[in-house]
Amino acid sequence: MRRRIHGFIGWGRRRPLLTIALAGSVAALGVFMITSALAVNDLGVFQLDGNAKQNEPSNPAALDDWDNVCHQATGYEGTAFGCGTVGNTSKSAAGEATAVEWSNDCNFSEKTCKPKDPTGTSDNAASIFQGGGSKDGSNINEWAWKDEVGGLPDKDNLVHSYAATYRVTNEEGSCKGFTKCKVLYFGLDRFDNSGDAQTGFWFLQNPCKEGTNKVGGGTGFECSDPTPGTNPSDDFHRTGDLLVVSDFSVGGTTATINVYEWNPACTKAGQVVGGHTCEEANLLFLKGSGNALCRPAVKGEPFCGITNTSTITMPWSFKDKSNTPNNQALTGEFYEAGINLSSLGLGGECFATVQSETRSSTSTTAQLKDFIIAPFGKCESKVKTTAAGSTENKNIEGGTVSSGKDTAELTVTGAEEWKGKLNFYLCGPIAAGSTCDNTGVKVTSTAVSSTENKTSYESGTASLTSVGHYCWFGEFVSETSGVPNASDNGAAECFDVAPVTPILTTAASCTKLNGTSCVLGIDTLKDTAKLEKTANKPGTNGGSKPGMTENKYESINATNGAKADNKITWVLYGPGGTGAKPGCELSKTLKTPPGSTETVNGDGTYGPVEYKPAVTDGVGTYTFVASYPGDGTGSNTSAATPTTCPDTTGTETITVTGKATISSKQRWLPNDRVVVESNGGALNGELEVTLYPGTECMGTAVPGQAYKTTLTSASSPFVFQTTNTDPATPPNTTFYVGTNPDGTAGGAAGAYSWKVHYKDSNLENPTDECETSTVSPITDKGATGPTGPTGP
Repeated sequence: MRRRIHGFIGWGRRRPLLTIALAGSVAALGVFMITSALAVNDLGVFQLDGNAKQNEPSNPAALDDWDNVCHQATGYEGTAFGCGTVGNTSKSAAGEATAVEWSNDCNFSEKTCKPKDPTGTSDNAASIFQGGGSKDGSNINEWAWKDEVGGLPDKDNLVHSYAATYRVTNEEGSCKGFTKCKVLYFGLDRFDNSGDAQTGFWFLQNPCKEGTNKVGGGTGFECSDPTPGTNPSDDFHRTGDLLVVSDFSVGGTTATINVYEWNPACTKAGQVVGGHTCEEANLLFLKGSGNALCRPAVKGEPFCGITNTSTITMPWSFKDKSNTPNNQALTGEFYEAGINLSSLGLGGECFATVQSETRSSTSTTAQLKDFIIAPFGKCESKVKTTAAGSTENKNIEGGTVSSGKDTAELTVTGAEEWKGKLNFYLCGPIAAGSTCDNTGVKVTSTAVSSTENKTSYESGTASLTSVGHYCWFGEFVSETSGVPNASDNGAAECFDVAPVTPILTTAASCTKLNGTSCVLGIDTLKDTAKLEKTANKPGTNGGSKPGMTENKYESINATNGAKADNKITWVLYGPGGTGAKPGCELSKTLKTPPGSTETVNGDGTYGPVEYKPAVTDGVGTYTFVASYPGDGTGSNTSAATPTTCPDTTGTETITVTGKATISSKQRWLPNDRVVVESNGGALNGELEVTLYPGTECMGTAVPGQAYKTTLTSASSPFVFQTTNTDPATPPNTTFYVGTNPDGTAGGAAGAYSWKVHYKDSNLENPTDECETSTVSPITDKGATGPTGPTGP
């Protein structure tokens, strides 16, 4: 297999893009726009003058020739194999080259091919077409090639092949009337001039090259579809591929050029498709001329070609069959041509491969001979997104925040006109540091088309209802044949949405039932909490809709986010000890008020919580502290800043004081005075005095209130009192009605009766006495007490 030296350059100075696809819309080719002079050799950008050197013969109006193309495509200069020293193609007011290609064939004339890579080698063999299936009407997957082993006519043996595409901005000559004029120049040189030359040039939209698979008795070709899977029939030839067939006879003085389009709608010769006639299956005839010489160009034709009519010196290493010295090519060994694609309605064509070929005749069914295939000005598209007004480092606010907009710069190269759809997607929340991986919620879909190389578009906005990490990405879906899709995964388009920090304010108060002070044991302490600026929870009814890129991301554009929840919690700090912060002595008093948590439902005022300090809690400073922990892990609402102890706001602290009071409660010591007399003689007997509840001196005596006294020779009268003023000398009554001496409750108010019983050993015993007293309750400054005795 021969190794071919070739060069190709396609760069972004040319305006966009893609394909207007010849096929796809053949009807658009039905009318050619013909101006007064459509020759392609008068545009001021390239010299179609029968030689390959710049300004030889002089043509100052056109700056470029094939030595410029060779130099730019290969970088060769100033060597035996070089491309001259003129430098690359030029950009002028008339236009500029958008793609260039130059390739050799490593054939008999160059026993040592010089690859661009100096370490490369060559087997010195040229590849040629193999087999009867290698015809222009057959798809590329039916073609076959082999390394030449003889039998190729010398006049069909290619040495070099070259091509260049120009964007012509000068609306003169054949480009008059076209603001974006696309012109294609191409050429070749051959090993021998002995006989008429039939040549063809395929301009293919897919990248194609020699393959390694077996086809028939030879090796096949392989192509790559820039939009694989969209249409299997486009995996090799694509509708709109262009074939230019030339026939030069009578020493190059007669030229015939025919232009065809690959179109599978053609199923047989003579069929009419889109106003044009099919030459044979797959080949639609577009335009032809039997007088297409560029010397001078025939007016009214969109193409012309020319050969060298005398011996010329090539700007690169060249040896023909005659072994002509000094890189000279004999008459008819050099050929160049041009075609105004715009004037044929083909300005949107985007070519990735050029193949020059020789053939047995100009018929499209002719057997193909030699070929050179090389890359050439491929179509490319690129999307670069840049966030414009994103919410980076912004919080979720009330639960919904705008995504901001995204801007996409769409660059399409290789075609003068293109169209498609530009989709903006947003994904999230996703893991920090990750990207969308080409999934997300479609925010905007815009139909785009242009004749410009680079255009910018702006997305709409999305509503975000969850905190987290978000990324944009853009996707261009081409609707132009040969123009690939493109996307940007949004690696530089990510931003974060932060949760809100709510505001928690509280207000402590006291009931103050008695006066202006909050009194220990009487008044109740209260506290309320006001929660503001919470955010709703993430919604769940948004995300991708049917037909959009998979992956739901349900919080984007959602509308059902619930209010923030969780609980507010209070604690109450009591009076501090010596040296403690007032009201913040944890070790002494830390109380949780009853009902000290309350469920949150968004913004609002919660509480009050209440606590009534007991007398044992002590007087001093009491401080409420409230806290809200947020809406949960990863939620839209984070924890509020809790209130503190000691209080710095003046709204959380309550001073509780004690209160001096005056109260009185009467108490009655029931007592009795008994006198025992005799009408003569001493008293010898036993006196019993017993206190009973009620008026009957019956039942169960009051505990401890039964007194017995023995009289022995006692003088009459004998006096006995139940109360003794000397506590050390009994009897001493210890039963009190009302209150006891220590303030505790004594006996209940009501009727009491003393029973007096005396039995003497010498005298007649008296009848028992029953004396009654009644104690009635009264109110005295809130206290109760007896009215006093009713007895003696």
